[in-house]
Amino acid sequence: MLIFSHKSHSMSGFYLSVYPDIPPLEYRQNRSFLLTYCCSFLIKQPVLSAINRLVFIIPGLKSDIKVFGVFLPFKWLFVPLDLNSSVLCVESLLKKAPANHDQPETMNELNNKITDNANKADGFTEASGQLHAALHPDRPKLRQLKKHKTLATICLVCMALLYLCMVYLLKHRPGAWMGYVKAFAEAGVVGALADWFAVTALFHHPMGLKIPHTNLIERKKATIGNNLGGFVVDNFLTPMALRPYFEKLDVATMAGNYLAIENNRVQLIAEALKMAAELLEKTDDQAAARFLKNKGRDLLETVKLGPTLGGGLDLLLDQGQDQRLLNYLLDNLKHYISENEDLVKDRVKKESGFLVPGFVDNMLANRITVGLANYIHEIHQTANHPLRQELRSRLRTLSADLKTGEKFEADLQQLKAGLLSETQLEGYAMMAWQYLKDMLLQEMNYDAALEGSTKLSRYLDRQLVSLADHLKNDPKMAGKVNHWIRLNAYRLTLRNRARVGELISRTVGNWQGKDLSEKLELEVGKDLQFIRINGTIVGGLVGLLIYTITQFL
Repeated sequence: MLIFSHKSHSMSGFYLSVYPDIPPLEYRQNRSFLLTYCCSFLIKQPVLSAINRLVFIIPGLKSDIKVFGVFLPFKWLFVPLDLNSSVLCVESLLKKAPANHDQPETMNELNNKITDNANKADGFTEASGQLHAALHPDRPKLRQLKKHKTLATICLVCMALLYLCMVYLLKHRPGAWMGYVKAFAEAGVVGALADWFAVTALFHHPMGLKIPHTNLIERKKATIGNNLGGFVVDNFLTPMALRPYFEKLDVATMAGNYLAIENNRVQLIAEALKMAAELLEKTDDQAAARFLKNKGRDLLETVKLGPTLGGGLDLLLDQGQDQRLLNYLLDNLKHYISENEDLVKDRVKKESGFLVPGFVDNMLANRITVGLANYIHEIHQTANHPLRQELRSRLRTLSADLKTGEKFEADLQQLKAGLLSETQLEGYAMMAWQYLKDMLLQEMNYDAALEGSTKLSRYLDRQLVSLADHLKNDPKMAGKVNHWIRLNAYRLTLRNRARVGELISRTVGNWQGKDLSEKLELEVGKDLQFIRINGTIVGGLVGLLIYTITQFL
């Protein structure tokens, strides 16, 4: 069974209850059956039930109720429907519903099901109303406009009815006072009609008649846009209007107070890193690697390898890095010898020949490994060992040859040519970019930034804490920041004031004339209806005054 049900305590609309146990198709397609079935339901129910549930299906019914919800067994759908199309909607749903050739349920069962569905509808009514308000933000303004239009029209109709009554009474039961009332009503009708025409002519053609100088908003949208843009620029974006506002700006204090709160810093850092990560992910890897390759080639072409390598070697020697490197090599060499003693023995046996006994080979091998280990240990423990001094002297000589001599010029040029080859550069650049990108994306992770678990987020947090402290406690720095922001914001605003006017003009000009007219009517139309009401009253009073003066002349 499918009916419209309206609960008296829930005035948000109509609920269309759909049940799977519907009569056969030949009945479901018959409007008269639906109407009869619903009417029989009303007749058989108590009066209270009839009051609480007004059930009807009337083709062509005109009504101000525009919206109702559609209740299905699985979910609610909130759709705007005019009651003129309700029967078509009913038939469409019925044709799609699965046929059930069993007998319809009893009226009590049907009533219980309707009650359950209506109760379920109560909770949805509020949510659906909020959703509808969000989807149609201008609906309250439209209701207010219609309300005030209706009020102004009622004033006009009342004046017209009063005028007709006075005309009738003056003909059949004349009285001295009736002329005054008739003059008041007549002038009120004239004033109401004149102001109705004036207000309507702003947004529409009165009565659809294309009278000259009507529908002004739609026809003059380009002029309105230009004038509005010029008005904003000339009155709001002038130096005199902007200067007091910018002089009061204290961005440093606001920023310092904002950054002093830890949660604000965390959110700011996380959002900034999130945007940076999104930008980084959208970066073309090939283009980035190509950029690094070109910059690397330019750098290598301008760099002289000899002096650069020589200077780097001198820096290592001055910092004692050569000794650290030597100690590292000695440690590894000592471990290698001790772990590969059998390899030394095999080598000694192979070189000694078959005449040398095996115990002699083992003894020689043992002496060799022990002697090497002791010598390496001696070098490692002696800071001024002759070998260390010799190595340092040779490295100094190599550094001097690299910086001044031509001994390694050919080798260095060959090395440079190899580094500058297209294939090598592309490989190095792509490898460097991928490493840098992966590292940055890991540091820019949004969740990790919120937790403060990345080095980058912690570094940025420390910098923001320091910045907030300086902005709050360093008046000199705060003054410089405020001065810089005020000056540049003021300059940018004045420099682009013409563009603001062009933006307003272009935006209004791009609107459809009808849309612009409707937007303006929604905003100011309600107040303009008071002009009609005032015109009705003032017109009537002026007419009464003129009539009174005329009577005394």
